[in-house]
Amino acid sequence: MNDRNFRLLDIYTDYLLSSFGAPTATGLSSVLPQISHDAITRFLNQPVLGNRALWKLVKPQVRAIERADAVLAIDDTVQEKCYTDPSELMAWHYDHNLGRAVKGINLVSAFYVSSGVSVPVSFELVQKTELTIDPKTGKDPGALWAAVCPTTKNEMARAMVADAVGKNIRFGHVVADLWFACAENMVFIKSNCNRDFVFPLKSNRRVALTLQDKQRGRWIKLSTLTLEPLVPVTLYLEGVPFPVRVCCQLFKNEERRGRRGHAASMFERFDALWRSTLRNLPQTVENRRISQVAQTLCGTG
Repeated sequence: MNDRNFRLLDIYTDYLLSSFGAPTATGLSSVLPQISHDAITRFLNQPVLGNRALWKLVKPQVRAIERADAVLAIDDTVQEKCYTDPSELMAWHYDHNLGRAVKGINLVSAFYVSSGVSVPVSFELVQKTELTIDPKTGKDPGALWAAVCPTTKNEMARAMVADAVGKNIRFGHVVADLWFACAENMVFIKSNCNRDFVFPLKSNRRVALTLQDKQRGRWIKLSTLTLEPLVPVTLYLEGVPFPVRVCCQLFKNEERRGRRGHAASMFERFDALWRSTLRNLPQTVENRRISQVAQTLCGTG
């Protein structure tokens, strides 16, 4: 992808975002006469762009802002397209914000966040290409809604972290939401990539208070512990071979229900970690939960 196509990509993207009607190549050409509709058509007919083209585009920006205490934020989002015909890409996905399944495009992305600047460095589209077998009938339902993606979101997330490490991108820790807070991701980030992580934890997560309790299989639910807010403690998570630091927070808008949030990290100096997280993460909807925890743990919330 050459520089001219990169410029057309920016222009065409802005045109899609600002257009109120059906976007067309001739419509963009009428707005910008210096760009012919044939040039736009040739641009749209080129091979599908992927992570290689994205990295070529953002690499100078990443190198200009990268720091050792930067954050790699993993997240997924669903762009709802309720009136579009279903396909492998346009499928049904569970939306955590709405609490139900919606039809649309599911995107898993990795953002490099440093000094308040957020740059996408990797992405994967969830395409449901494999049909499942009905466990009751043992037959293929033959419907698109029954299809699954051959690669899980957690596998995509691990591949993105490994890709960032392979590109020599400097970052200190990985942050993500509950969906990605599994033991496999924690072990991979710490053991394989030599990075720290900050993950929220579900209240039913099984933990052990000491190494002896872990070795003897004395697991208890995280919700049964009485942890002081803002005070990190060392615990052992089931399936994670190393100890982690866990801190809890009582959400301000749900004090009457007594709902608490817990976050796990491998970083020993919690104050420095959370201040770095708070400084690097922009105040967006996707990072609201992480930022809220960071503010509370730093004593600024």
